[in-house]
Amino acid sequence: MKKITMGGYTGRENRGCEAIAKSTSAMFRKKDIKTALAFRTDYEFKENLSHKYFDELLMYRKCDSKPELYFKAGWNKIFHNTFPYEKVKQGELLDSAVGNTMVHIGGDTYCYGVSLENEALIHWCKKMNIPVVLWAASIEESAVYNERIVNTLMQYDKLYIREKMTYGILVKSGFPEDKLFLTADPAFTLEPEFAEIDDVWFQNEVIGINLSPISMEENPDHMLAVNGCIKIIEDALANTQMNILLVPHVYTNDYTEKDYQPLGIIKKHFANNDRIRILKADYSANQLKYIISKCSLFVAARTHASIAAYSSLVPTLVLGYSIKAKGIATDLFGDYKHYVLPVQELKSADEIFNEFKWIQQNSETIRTRLETVIPEYQKRAESAADDLILNSKG
Repeated sequence: MKKITMGGYTGRENRGCEAIAKSTSAMFRKKDIKTALAFRTDYEFKENLSHKYFDELLMYRKCDSKPELYFKAGWNKIFHNTFPYEKVKQGELLDSAVGNTMVHIGGDTYCYGVSLENEALIHWCKKMNIPVVLWAASIEESAVYNERIVNTLMQYDKLYIREKMTYGILVKSGFPEDKLFLTADPAFTLEPEFAEIDDVWFQNEVIGINLSPISMEENPDHMLAVNGCIKIIEDALANTQMNILLVPHVYTNDYTEKDYQPLGIIKKHFANNDRIRILKADYSANQLKYIISKCSLFVAARTHASIAAYSSLVPTLVLGYSIKAKGIATDLFGDYKHYVLPVQELKSADEIFNEFKWIQQNSETIRTRLETVIPEYQKRAESAADDLILNSKG
């Protein structure tokens, strides 16, 4: 194998997807394997021309004209797939992978139901004799009861699974173990990149907080996660000298959507207090990891915000809503109790506050544990690249 082509990249608006792509590329390039990545926007394509994180830059074709979209909808209505449409949209990506290997970025792709784009990618890889693997994935248990999703998963040449909970579910569901490889999320190996920070402000210890719209929506009380974080902040302001940094990890460049929605509510609540700040700049995943590494404690809703914190040895409470949060914490600590609060099960903001205080009180023990397990976890992530190279037919 001389090259991998990465598909399924959704864009750096999601810094988690960016973290997987960049760290995966770095792993393979260290082993003299070239990497290609397909982008969805001209802006990000041009931005990467100067950065050289990847050897080959590709583009998804914009198939968004009315005739193209009508064709897509009509074909799907009749045949229940979008194969011809996606062949055009993903054509450059597929052509790049011929004679090599398609690495389909997994993440939580199979946590949210059927994806026509994913089905088409695998279909055309098989038609074009391109080996295709699912990379760094978590899969909800409900997915293995969906025949269409199972049929899609079985078509991959190999599934690289990033935590033991998903691995166990797949084995129990009858997936052959020689088709599975237990790894860790490659973002644990992501290199931080310097970003300008206020060194004076950071002289006091800092609590970092990341929330997402999903962390609000998954609970019947949509304000519960926000109110739990407000209680944490009020306690820190009253009883410590710690500052609070609100850290978006999925956001658009106008700084109004995605993670800015819940974090903006918190900032507005403490509008005139400089001890609470919100990041507002177009930071890369690497830069956000650098900033998160400067925090003493962290609260995260986004998986890759928590991965940035864990791999920087920052004790972290995760407000999770899927198997990925529970699985990663269980791999690191042996159990997710105390480390992950499933937001859909929470009844009061006090639960968040109390669990954060447990993290705070046990922070040195947690940090010592992370110092021990993170190097091994990073090796587990890198072992996936070794396995793919060893067993590649491309």
